[in-house]
Amino acid sequence: TEPCPVNYPLHNTKGAPLVGVEMALQLGLGDPSDLASADRVDAVVGASRSSVSSPVALLASLGRVPVISHASTSPTLQEKGTYGYFSRTIPSDSVTALAAAQTCFHFKFNNVALMYVDD
Repeated sequence: TEPCPVNYPLHNTKGAPLVGVEMALQLGLGDPSDLASADRVDAVVGASRSSVSSPVALLASLGRVPVISHASTSPTLQEKGTYGYFSRTIPSDSVTALAAAQTCFHFKFNNVALMYVDD
């Protein structure tokens, strides 16, 4: 078999949704007329925040480009009607919240502090 070269330009969204959208537009993700272009991005790996993945995945779906995230955990991203080209390698917040609640119940933790990011 022949080697398969992979091109992977790096784009730092800085955790900002607007920066992610600007980069997605620069990559042509929102352009469905670009489906046959040789320079077309085949997939996007990232972003690391749901607030960035959400608008990027919406734009990418217009061009049928899959977005795969290792850290975007918002349950809204599993709505296949809206985010049909989005997938993740981590459970959503709703799954991990249930596991955390079951753990607290099992160990009879009655006074629990919560830490979160609201994005």
